[in-house]
Amino acid sequence: MNGDASRKIDKALFEAASAIDDAEARQVFLAMACGVSADAARVTRVTEWLEEQEFAEAFFRNAAIERAAVSFEVAEEMESGALSCQLDPVEDAPGSRVGRYLLLERIGEGGCGVVYMAEQLEPVQRRVALKVIRSGLDSAGVMARFEAERQTLALMDHPGIARVFDAGATDSGRPYFVMEMVFGDRITSHCDTKRLGLRQRLELFIQVCQAIQHAHQKGIIHRDIKPSNVLVSDQDGAALPKVIDFGISRAVEARLSDETYATTHGQLIGTPAYMSPEQAEGGQDPDTRGDVYSLGVLLHELLTGRTPFDGKRLSRAGLFEMLRILREEEPPAPSLVLSRLGTEELAEVATARDCTAATLVTAVRGDLDGIVAKAMAKERAGRYDTVNGLAADLRRFLNDEPVSARPPGKVYLLRKLLRRHKLVFAAAAAVTLALVAGLSVSSWFYVREREARQVQVSLRETAEAARANEAHMLQQSKARESVSLAAMRLAEGRMEEADQLLLETPLASIDPSREAANVFLALGDWNAIRQRTNMAADCYAMFLQANRRDPAPVSQSSMMLISVGPTLVEAGRYADYQRFRSDVIDRSEKIEDPTAVGHLLKACLLMPADEALLARMQPHAERLTMILSAPTHPQSMDAYQSAFTALSLAMLAYRSGDSQGALEWCAKCWSYPDSNEARTASIHAIAAMATRQLGQTAQANIELARARALLAAPYDRDVVYPRGQGTGMWLDWSIARVLEREAAGLIGCQDEDGETR
Repeated sequence: MNGDASRKIDKALFEAASAIDDAEARQVFLAMACGVSADAARVTRVTEWLEEQEFAEAFFRNAAIERAAVSFEVAEEMESGALSCQLDPVEDAPGSRVGRYLLLERIGEGGCGVVYMAEQLEPVQRRVALKVIRSGLDSAGVMARFEAERQTLALMDHPGIARVFDAGATDSGRPYFVMEMVFGDRITSHCDTKRLGLRQRLELFIQVCQAIQHAHQKGIIHRDIKPSNVLVSDQDGAALPKVIDFGISRAVEARLSDETYATTHGQLIGTPAYMSPEQAEGGQDPDTRGDVYSLGVLLHELLTGRTPFDGKRLSRAGLFEMLRILREEEPPAPSLVLSRLGTEELAEVATARDCTAATLVTAVRGDLDGIVAKAMAKERAGRYDTVNGLAADLRRFLNDEPVSARPPGKVYLLRKLLRRHKLVFAAAAAVTLALVAGLSVSSWFYVREREARQVQVSLRETAEAARANEAHMLQQSKARESVSLAAMRLAEGRMEEADQLLLETPLASIDPSREAANVFLALGDWNAIRQRTNMAADCYAMFLQANRRDPAPVSQSSMMLISVGPTLVEAGRYADYQRFRSDVIDRSEKIEDPTAVGHLLKACLLMPADEALLARMQPHAERLTMILSAPTHPQSMDAYQSAFTALSLAMLAYRSGDSQGALEWCAKCWSYPDSNEARTASIHAIAAMATRQLGQTAQANIELARARALLAAPYDRDVVYPRGQGTGMWLDWSIARVLEREAAGLIGCQDEDGETR
């Protein structure tokens, strides 16, 4: 092959590998693309190019983070007054004129501009808000951003958004624009001063959502929604919220010039306490769901008087810790925040909302918790798609209709139906009572005594059925409450209390739901570690019922496969195990990670499998075999993981009836230098069964004895690694126990002469 052709191949491999984010997956791709007999120099050459590219990207990424840190610190100092940009003392001082406007007083300032209350002198006289760019900040980038600000505001025409009247430039060339002067309090202060109840607050908040939705329909994102940017004024005796300061928004559509469409890379824009995780990370693809997150924070504050993440804590934490908090910590539910307040503090919050403390916590718990949680989901895909969706859910809550943020259980739907139609149900009850009374009287006069007794029996059965249904509804309500409390305990790390809650609640009474899936999975793992297999299996079974409602593929990195499977087998829940492995195989076709494929094989081969199931796993096994056989496989899989992969292939060979092939994979597993006691016990158990099938009874007994010796040693049941780091996780020991019991059942207990006893 000539040099030009070779370079073209190298370039094509480099470009294809650059598109793969995961380093291990890139190495697997190179190994597969180059083939077993690949030129090692080519693989090395392309790998070096990839490493150089990663170094360059990391350099510029770190530089962007440093710029963001400086930007954040400067913004804090400007807000506290420690750092400020001096205004022109003559031109912009109150009392001076800017065009046809007389400056009266400074009323606020933002990152690049100062806002004055001004008097328009012609052609009409009126009070306006005039924003002029700071002196000393009029660089080309800032001027372009200011021009974008004018354009975005001019696009909107809504009673809930402050209007733009005029724009121009000062004598020194600094641009300004003139907008409607809004006289009013920030929305949180207005609600507290007027002692507005929850319904009134939500009605006001829905109006804010409608204004933000109007901006989104114009292709504009606000990106700094907070109480100081939502002012409530009095319009003809009615409270009207107005959204102000779209100064850091930008058009989603390409309506602005290329120079003004994107903000400077790495610059933090917004207020940390109200900022979505992706906005805090400085992503270049903001969308309307960032405003949905900020509205969720504002709703949380209207309900509780506090933001989910304290602003002072975020400011003191510094940029990197602030990013971690916004990206990783889950915001507490409003009802949980209220329940943690002291008695006097909670009473003060409830008084501002014109209700008692108990009433407030009860009203917020449930639907409003769910709405806030959905609006503030860490991942954008988990939030409401539009602000209209958030407003619609709040409207459903006010109308006693089921909200989309909570799964519609039967008890929940019935309760909503009763609240919506109180008069109808009351009238129906009155009519029913009248009919029953009339029937009783008629039966007394016109029906024989036997028929009257039959009517009484029928009424008694109806009443008993109603009582039974009421008891069932009460049981379901208590069960849901137990699951919710268990979820809160888990979030606080109080595992034993969460487990005790479900121990006191019969699992059969819990209606499985997606919101309870994480609770059951976490408690299943917690019980399985302690070898409380029956309780763990109950939790896993409830988790599987809820998880089957999710059509998404099995996660490529989930450890759920090798924790649920062996626990179900150890507990004797064979029917649940058969359903489990059939379901995960159905949803595992797109798994690409070799480690996840190994987990799949181990979890699904703990019991004998039919030919159809084995055939569906064969493509996965062929891929693992190719990776282990490739000369370059250590670059994508270390010795520790390679040994576990060999264990998976040994299990598949044995289940497929290839005992000799199973022993070869056992030998392959033993050949790796990294040892793991749990894995070694599993390999001895497989070797015992394989040698027994080949008629080597003595060797089978030796292998079984070795597996039993490893399993017989004492270990701590309350930790993830029962015998310390490196000996195997609890789930690895669970697999070993399952395989050892199967081997013992196959080989039997034999004496020294080889006779079965």
